[in-house]
Amino acid sequence: MTHLNQARRDAEWGEDALELMVHICLNPDKKTFGGEVFESSEGSSASVPLVLDDQKLIGMNLAQNLLKEFQPRSKASQDKVTILYNLCLIYSKEPKQIESAVHVLSDMMEKKVMLETLLLIVAQALLLLKQAPKARNFLKRISKMNWSSSIAENFEKSCLLLVDMYIKSGKYVNADKLLDDCIRYNKSCSKAYEYKGFIMENDQRYKDAAEQYELAWKYSYCFDPAIGYRLAFNFLKCRNYTQAIDICHQVLHEHPDYPQILTEILNRAQLSLRP
Repeated sequence: MTHLNQARRDAEWGEDALELMVHICLNPDKKTFGGEVFESSEGSSASVPLVLDDQKLIGMNLAQNLLKEFQPRSKASQDKVTILYNLCLIYSKEPKQIESAVHVLSDMMEKKVMLETLLLIVAQALLLLKQAPKARNFLKRISKMNWSSSIAENFEKSCLLLVDMYIKSGKYVNADKLLDDCIRYNKSCSKAYEYKGFIMENDQRYKDAAEQYELAWKYSYCFDPAIGYRLAFNFLKCRNYTQAIDICHQVLHEHPDYPQILTEILNRAQLSLRP
């Protein structure tokens, strides 16, 4: 963000910098927005609550303030601002604002404006509005497109969100095929490895799950505590206690206020090593 902030008023790169800053403010942890698998597995309700915590509210307010700095000089730039503005409405998780955004973006979609981007964003909105079948159809349209660098990011996000939906409905084979597509085009897609680990963990293949979570941990720069927790847990389940302890220490070094990994994994792994 520091480097983007320095670039945001640049004549050539300012608009791209602002766009990236808006996305980071809305989703700093690169979660699968609209997905429910990891939210449910971490103890929340089966459906994503339509409420923002303070940190997310601050991020959304920052994103909206950044939007005011855009100075579109072309139709394409104006379309981009419109999409980002409506994306902020969707991230508010307020049903009326989401519906308003879907209406505007659907009109743009009919005109084939930034089609891949709009298909993904509208699908995310529809999932928040509990219109899963319609959202699934939009995501399938993107996942069946021929991959190219110009649609790479939207392709990956769409596949991952579709994977999330397949996992929720127990369609692991369908999910795994899409994950293979993600990894084929992006070997460092940490979220794809995380979903693979989740599927294997549910099948009680703890050693295989640990291998996938280890890749997810590596490609998320060993920082996401939720991935670290799952990796340590699967090391524990396959009796690799020293590795479990090591990962726990890594997580606690970056996130000392993450006590559940201490009580649920670290203490158990240490006890298991004692004669």
